[in-house]
Parts: sequence; C-alpha cells; structure tokens
Amino acid sequence: MRTALIILGVSFVCLLLSSPAFAQTTSNIEGTIKDPKGAIVAGAQIKANSPSLSVERTATSDENGLYRIAGLPAGTYQLTFSASNFANSSFENIELTVNRTLTLDVQLEVCTLH
Repeated sequence: MRTALIILGVSFVCLLLSSPAFAQTTSNIEGTIKDPKGAIVAGAQIKANSPSLSVERTATSDENGLYRIAGLPAGTYQLTFSASNFANSSFENIELTVNRTLTLDVQLEVCTLH
C-alpha cells in the first residue's frame, strides 16, 4: 500500500511540473506602418477596440514604423490606424485567439485635400 501511495504521489508531482505554471491567456497584435511608397510612418496612432469585451488599447508606431499591442484578451476587435497627413485606415472583425501574435502590416494612404 505504501508503495502505491509513493508512486501516486510522484506521478502527481510530475503532472504538476509538466504543466506551465503561468499559461499565457492573451494575444498580441504587431506590424509595420508604411506609406504608399514603402516609407515608414513613425508616430502613427493605433487603436484596438472590442466593445463586446469592453477593451480598448492604444499604441504608437516607433521610429521604424513598428507597433505592438500586447496583452489583449481573445475576442473580436476593430483596429484603427491614423497619422498626420494620412487617411485613417480601419479593419473590422479581427479575431484574436489565445496565445497568438497577429502580424498586421498597414499601408496608409496620403490624405489629399480638394
């Protein structure tokens, strides 16, 4: 009986150690923002919004045009990209699943005034 309890205890400990202690339960969105000629757009504003989850996060593209929004709960999002002298660009129904990084590169169109 004692041997069976020891084996059961060792098996339980092995099971606990094989599971990640802190499983990632969120996702990320990242990418590069460029203009129509392929030049980077630094300082662009990015907004990820999920009304059903009551989540809204923002980011700003860096000097290399890169952006990253981390720690988003799984769900459906609307993404909006904006920058001075460029037309806004939006994407709807972006589905994020758990423990994934979505790469979304965006080309902003130059805003022309008539």
